[in-house]
Amino acid sequence: MNIKLTDKEKVYWDIYYDDVSIRENFKKSHEQQLMILCQLHIEADELRDIVSLVGYTFSTGDGRNGDQEKIRPEVVQLNKVRSDIRGYHKILGLVLYKDVKTNEPEEDGDDWS
Repeated sequence: MNIKLTDKEKVYWDIYYDDVSIRENFKKSHEQQLMILCQLHIEADELRDIVSLVGYTFSTGDGRNGDQEKIRPEVVQLNKVRSDIRGYHKILGLVLYKDVKTNEPEEDGDDWS
């Protein structure tokens, strides 16, 4: 591994590297994508910490449109990071679903014949 990792990145790297590196199609170039996944997890951790302090919503106060409850920008960013994490899990083959072949129904012939 030629990639330099911070201590926080190393925690997530150790969680995922073995599962990713044993795949038949794994290449050294995939390590960069794995590092991005680690960084996304760290960002999600930091955003969760912020949201736990400030809450999920804020009040706009008495403005032109009256008092409104809105979602905090940190929550929007956290949801975006979670979506990105799911995307990188899919790219790296870390998804938890059965093979498509095992979920396909067996062909018994045409019901109308």
